[in-house]
Amino acid sequence: MYYFRSEMSYIISNQYVRIEPRAASIGPRIVAFVLDAISLFIFNMGLTTLFFVFVNDYVGDIWLVLWLLTTVFLTLFYFPLMESFFNGRSIGKMLMGLRVVKRDGGVANFTAYIIRWLLLFVDAGIPFVGMMAALLSPLGQRLGDMAAGTMVISERTLRINRVNLMEYSFLTSKYKPVFAGAEKLTNGQVEAVHLALRQAGGNAVQLIDMCSKVAAIVGPVPPGWTAYEYLNTVWRDAQYYKS
Repeated sequence: MYYFRSEMSYIISNQYVRIEPRAASIGPRIVAFVLDAISLFIFNMGLTTLFFVFVNDYVGDIWLVLWLLTTVFLTLFYFPLMESFFNGRSIGKMLMGLRVVKRDGGVANFTAYIIRWLLLFVDAGIPFVGMMAALLSPLGQRLGDMAAGTMVISERTLRINRVNLMEYSFLTSKYKPVFAGAEKLTNGQVEAVHLALRQAGGNAVQLIDMCSKVAAIVGPVPPGWTAYEYLNTVWRDAQYYKS
């Protein structure tokens, strides 16, 4: 029996790469956050030392204001800036082998990083809110991740495999999807359909059962179509929309 799953599966990107992200556990994320805090402290101490040793003896109050603005700005915007420049990684995440990505495994954008950062004041500012959200979420998402549509993955468990272009030759600009409703399927549901097609074999009962579940989301089975033909077409359409 196949069931639709809500957790992360895999996608086929428009570079014909299969990405299989897995959520990072809470422990390494906490360590990464502490390492980021230590990095910020060291940086600010170094900047302060340079200012008072090499600058303060020669300039007036304007440089003191500039120093204050620089340290405050970099401290406040550390996470969105680092994650934007280093593709979802801060210093702590680099050291712990973590990365922020979109829920589908794609690269997050600056807007997502900003949303995560804004909600960080809630996740980290209210005791245990972010931790409890991450523990309860199947994708390990704190509130900021939920709002931004992102997740934190462990690069050690990230598998990126080149896809056989012949197997996925329908993922081209010339391909015309049949079922627009296939776009509604989640990645977990698409994987369930794929598994049904590969493993059910001649078991028509399993295919029909899966077919009824998919039809409730995508749309009815056209007259004269077999369950296999319908599911195979839906799977191809879904991959087309997600590429």
